[in-house]
Amino acid sequence: MREGYLRSQGPRGGLESAHGAGMVLVLSVGDDEFAFRRPSEADVEFAMDERARGIGEWMEHALISCALSHDVPTVNRAPSKDSKPVVCPELIAVREQIQAIWKEAPFCRDWVPLAFLHSCGLVPVIDQKPLGGGRYSVTIAGEKAMGGETWSYVAEGKVLSGNQYERLRKLSLSEGIGGDKFAFESGILSFAGIARDEFAKRYPFAVLALGQLVRAFGSESRAVSVKKFSSGSAPQPGNSTDTPANT
Repeated sequence: MREGYLRSQGPRGGLESAHGAGMVLVLSVGDDEFAFRRPSEADVEFAMDERARGIGEWMEHALISCALSHDVPTVNRAPSKDSKPVVCPELIAVREQIQAIWKEAPFCRDWVPLAFLHSCGLVPVIDQKPLGGGRYSVTIAGEKAMGGETWSYVAEGKVLSGNQYERLRKLSLSEGIGGDKFAFESGILSFAGIARDEFAKRYPFAVLALGQLVRAFGSESRAVSVKKFSSGSAPQPGNSTDTPANT
């Protein structure tokens, strides 16, 4: 393990004391190890904005911005929208070491960030089951194909009310990912084994995926498609099995 990389003798405890229990991930990259804090809401919003603008390095930026140094464990706390990140020489050295690996192995520019982001809820595996009465059981798990953390939870959700859906539409037009966050908060009621707020902190990208899922609750049996007819034989609007009404 090269000088400057995360030492294996107990650094995670100090980092978790600074950033919160369960909020630090340690990634092994070959013989080297690096520590990262889980992304904050501000981090996720910035990452998704870069993705929407077509910035190819958005995953690299998301990873690097969350890097930690065991030598200065309190540096690089999760930022709020109004705060500026703090950078120190020790943290810069860690980031340069990660970037050195990317130069040696370009594929790691995708592989390492994907393992990190999948561990934080990006592109989760989701399965839903209707329970009746507008309620759903939702199983959500991490995508571990790229080496991410293994995690899985079962949540209970519900169909949005008309007023909630109207609010969702307005937020989706004006606040980027705000609509998905609102849908999660309104349509996902609880989780088995973890508090909803704790789930949102640990897996912030999964919040967006569940928000997208909640939008469509209640529409499973109402698939919409254009009905096809042979040329010149399309009926008038109405029940396609009835004779068109005379006008």
